[in-house]
Amino acid sequence: MSNFWKAKKILITGGVGFIGSFVVEELIKRGALITVPIRSEKKIRNIEHLSDKINLIKGDLLNSNFADSATKNQDIVFHLASFKKNIEFHKKYPADILRINILLTINVLEATRKNNIERLLIMSSGIVSDNGFQSSNSPHFGYGWSKKFSEILSEAYSSQYGMKIVIARPYNIFGQRDDFNKESAQVVPALIRRVLAKENPFLIWGDGSQERSFLYVEDLARGLIDLLEKYPESDPIDFCGDEVVKIKDLAKMIMSIENVNLEIKFDLSKPKGSEFKNCDSNKSFEKLKFKPEISLKEGLIKTIEWYKNNI
Repeated sequence: MSNFWKAKKILITGGVGFIGSFVVEELIKRGALITVPIRSEKKIRNIEHLSDKINLIKGDLLNSNFADSATKNQDIVFHLASFKKNIEFHKKYPADILRINILLTINVLEATRKNNIERLLIMSSGIVSDNGFQSSNSPHFGYGWSKKFSEILSEAYSSQYGMKIVIARPYNIFGQRDDFNKESAQVVPALIRRVLAKENPFLIWGDGSQERSFLYVEDLARGLIDLLEKYPESDPIDFCGDEVVKIKDLAKMIMSIENVNLEIKFDLSKPKGSEFKNCDSNKSFEKLKFKPEISLKEGLIKTIEWYKNNI
């Protein structure tokens, strides 16, 4: 394992979140010194087991003064904090999502510039590869544009100030510690929660033919860390699984793992998102030799087990 991270001082925004908590864990293993900003001590469940190994600082990154103080004396920043919910929420509140995510990114970019941070990772999203978000009729209008603007801002700061900024585009991340809340859960946790509740009939939004490639969260954490170490360029890198599955078949896979048989019905009145979210994994393999280590089925089993034990 590389010694690049040993004793590096690293700020991880969103470090208490689903993805961020796994990045925190992996960097601790690599000898880094971690600081995580939090808005409330109630939010630290995901990293509570690491609380004696990290520095927690309280404040809100929407406040530029706090962003400045949080990044001071750090070597590297992972900007993973984001305002994101499910497709229904995105459809109702595009302005809130756009405003909050852009402000977060601007505050972090400005703070890292002022404090001469060595390297910065900006978390974008695979959604920017699908031009469908650009229409105001899209359920992902606000979220998609917030991520696109984050990329544009990153490239501008890199060009003007010579900052080393990397841009990650994750696609359909799932795993332990995911959000299983009924109002905000993404596809995999939503399906798991409903299968375990034995909903019958089992409704799927759209016709279920939409295809996705899902990536387990531990694989993404490893990829993000390797990206900052090995390819510090403002060149967006996709991270996705190497298995493609239809949503209706994903539901059947979860039912099979749980050995339940539910009648699947389709709600064509609901938004189903893109037919296929096209991820190009060639660049991540070429630049980082990145390949998923955990299969879709193995990841589902791990996630279901965590859900049963924790929620």
